[in-house]
Amino acid sequence: MKVSIITFHNTSNFGATLQCLALFNYLTNLNQDVEVINYLPSYVKNKKGVKKELKKIGKAKNKIKALLKGLAYLAHAKQIKNRDSRFEQFINQNLKLSRVYHESFSLKEDPPCADLYICGSDQIWNPVLTGGVFDEAFFLRFTDGVKVSYGTSMGELAVENYAEELKELTGDFSMLSTREHSTAERLSRIIEQPVKTVLDCTLLLNMEDYSRYEEPVNATDKPYLLYYSMQRSAIAETVARRIAELHGLDIIDISPNPMRSLKGSKKMFEIGPGEFLTLFKNAHYVVTNSFHGTVFSILYKKQFMCTLHSTRGGRVQELLASLGLTDRIAKDKEGDYIKVIDYEAVYLSLRKLRMESQTYLYQAMEICK
Repeated sequence: MKVSIITFHNTSNFGATLQCLALFNYLTNLNQDVEVINYLPSYVKNKKGVKKELKKIGKAKNKIKALLKGLAYLAHAKQIKNRDSRFEQFINQNLKLSRVYHESFSLKEDPPCADLYICGSDQIWNPVLTGGVFDEAFFLRFTDGVKVSYGTSMGELAVENYAEELKELTGDFSMLSTREHSTAERLSRIIEQPVKTVLDCTLLLNMEDYSRYEEPVNATDKPYLLYYSMQRSAIAETVARRIAELHGLDIIDISPNPMRSLKGSKKMFEIGPGEFLTLFKNAHYVVTNSFHGTVFSILYKKQFMCTLHSTRGGRVQELLASLGLTDRIAKDKEGDYIKVIDYEAVYLSLRKLRMESQTYLYQAMEICK
């Protein structure tokens, strides 16, 4: 069976690249002929490093602040370019890509041929991330074939405000699922179709599956705490330093902002997804406010604490609640950093959720037989 996947796959973002890799890998291991649609619209290309920040200047309310930030990114242009090239190399080595499509209309003019089309996961249905509007390409509007969404996310979008549009865009899907339970309930209500909740693609695999993608990285010979922050957080910074001191750990900071690093840490910015996996595998402890940082802490069975992102914390809360790990959320600068996670219990819950998500994909493939 030929399967085409469309998602965010090339944005120099660890979570986006690895969730695509995971779905590609999982379906390929089921002996499917899988291809990732190489869709790179301008808003995806412009998310990369320097271009993104320079383009913000013209639209910014505070142009001086935006200009200074743009210039700061420009000063780190070489580092950013090196990082982007690590992602490109990883993607080209590990994914089977279609020809490049830069516009949604080009997909309609010459769509990839497949028996099954899957959109997801990641926030591909969040207009905040797709140029301010819903991108019809991510709703598979370029084909009349069998359409399925897997774990698509809308972030914190108020879906009720887009009821008629979403009803039209999803009307010809054979199966629908989202990553967040709260989104599934609300979306199902407004489009009047069943919407399942499934795991993020990265959780379809286990750490043994990821081992083939790990790449050597020169970090430190000493035990370390891995710090991965998508948003600056005084709580996360304090928690990381206290845990590192308590356990006698070095700190390695792989947060995506090249201009900012946790005081006293070793900043590692110019890494790709393969090094990212290795750093999680070898970490003694993890502190993060990233959803996928939380995911890979769990997959690699690490002791971790997380803080909630100010606008995207819901998905982390849902995941941790489903696995009995809500006590790993640091709500203030105090906490129990000695308590050890019982991963036997966690994985009992994870295996059940994984089986339900895998069943969803099996059902999708059965439609095409």
